Order: sequence, then C-alpha cells, then structure tokens
Amino acid sequence: MTIALRLPLLAIVCFAVSVLSAEPQTAKPFPLWDGHESTEQYAKRTNLPPPKALDLGNGVNLELVLVPAGKFIMSTPEPVEPQEDVFTGQMILVLAGAAAIGLVGIIVIRSIHKRRRPQFSLRWLLVFVIMLGFAMLGAFRWWDMAKAWRHYEAARHYCSSDERPAHEVTLTTPFCLGKHEVTQEQYQQVMGANRSQFKGASLPVETVSWSDAQEFCKKVSEKTGQTVRLATEAEWEFACRAGTATTRSC
Repeated sequence: MTIALRLPLLAIVCFAVSVLSAEPQTAKPFPLWDGHESTEQYAKRTNLPPPKALDLGNGVNLELVLVPAGKFIMSTPEPVEPQEDVFTGQMILVLAGAAAIGLVGIIVIRSIHKRRRPQFSLRWLLVFVIMLGFAMLGAFRWWDMAKAWRHYEAARHYCSSDERPAHEVTLTTPFCLGKHEVTQEQYQQVMGANRSQFKGASLPVETVSWSDAQEFCKKVSEKTGQTVRLATEAEWEFACRAGTATTRSC
C-alpha cells in the first residue's frame, strides 16, 4: 500500500492523508467508478478490502475512506457568455413603459380640456394593460440578463488562468483518503513537536512547511511500514468533487 498526503499551499498549512494501493504496472486495471454507486458498492464490485485506520501509536489512529478509480473533468470550465445583453430588456421596458405613461397622459390631458374627470374606455384600458404587461416583461428580462452577466463576470474573475483549460483526467487506481485533516494530536505523535498557533488536540495542524510535510510522510512510512507521499492535485480534486462538475463546491 502507498500512503499519500495532501498539502494545501496556504499560509497556514493543513494536512489530509490518503492511502493508495501499489498495484504493479502489469496488473489488470481497476474498473472506473460509474458515478452513482457508493464507495461500499464499488469496493464490493472490485473486491477491494475496506480501508483500515493507520495506527500511529499510543492509541492514536488515522481514519481512512476509499476513493474509487474514476474519470473527471479537472480544473474550472470556461464560463459560458450569456447569449443576450441587458439592453434588450431595457429597451422593452422603456418603450412599453413610455407607451403606458403616454396613454395615461393623453387621457389626463383630454379630461382637462373637456373639464371632466378622466375616463377610460374598455379599448384604452385594454391597451394600457397590454403596455403595462410588456413593461413588466422587459423589467423581468432586464433583471434576469443582468444577473446572468454578473454571474458570468464573477466566474471569469473566480477562475484564474492557472485553472484553465479544463481537461479530462483518469485516475486508474483507487486510493484511500484521510477522513479528516491531520490533527495536532496525530502530528505530535509522529513528529514529537507541534508548532501550531491555535492549540487543540483535535484541531488540524497548521504553521507547517512543505518540508515538514515530507518529513511527516517519511516518519509515518517508517512507523506503519507503508510508503507515504503527498497526494497529487488530481487525486485531491477528484475526491473533493465527489462526482460533481460545477465551478464551486456549492
């Protein structure tokens, strides 16, 4: 078994752990996840054993969950530009609204000239209602397109150039990912020290460097008899997406 660690590149760094099965290159390839079955069903279909917790000593364990082999679109897809601009809705709103207001103005002016209260015939009332309906349609259309363009601009701003282009990636080997980020208790047990600023045995370890992560991997390898490494970006993204293909996790 090969154990992989995920090291997010943040100012305050946290760990997550995964275990990968080290199958020889000539072994029969694993079937890919179908996108619907649970990990338990996948494990049963591929005859994989359930993941076991890594014993770090003194009753401190590292829980693992299975992530199946699979295919996914990595990185962020280019946002789709709306096919229509906001001016169409604005134009409908302005023209229909002006026509409705003009109709009311004509009736008021006529009533002033005739020195009587404004009166609506059924014909004028019908025309007014139609114009008012077109104005409301233009307002809704304007609002929807403005919202679509705001989302488009936000997506363009959110998607940095190093996340594009989106491309298909296939992970041919199942692996086990740490159920939680590496805690300070686990890190202390392996490394014998804990430089985290926000102390707490169950809190994720932070304020550690990439070199610290490599050393942690090395010591866990020696302690458990497994080969430990940092997980690849593709492995981490595939696990985090959990079958989704949206720009954001929500």
